[in-house]
Amino acid sequence: MELFSDNRSDYSNQFEALLQSDPYSSVDNILYKFRVKNPIPRTRGENDILYIGRTKLSLSGRYYPSRAFNIEMDYFDNFYKQAMEIYGPIRIEIKAVEDTKYCEWKALSDYFERHLEYPPLNRSIPSKPT
Repeated sequence: MELFSDNRSDYSNQFEALLQSDPYSSVDNILYKFRVKNPIPRTRGENDILYIGRTKLSLSGRYYPSRAFNIEMDYFDNFYKQAMEIYGPIRIEIKAVEDTKYCEWKALSDYFERHLEYPPLNRSIPSKPT
């Protein structure tokens, strides 16, 4: 499912529907990526990834119903709306993994190696798991 609405209420409904229909809802330990339709210019090259995250819960367990869902809606106002205007709809890619810390670290390290920077919404970078 793509998230494409340009108003908060519709986006919230789309995000909630996505979480409620999450095919990984019974799977713990996932790596997920928020992606856009059109690539974003980076320091080196371009990429369609906005954010790389992990959770020991399912995606729906991570975001809904909780305070995290409201925080995500604030990101709509402060970032997603503008990103969608420029780069197109957002989609969420989900992958079940065994070691969330390592997989997130590896995905972010690979991204940095390719682009010399991290995805736009990754504010803190995990240290390499031991």
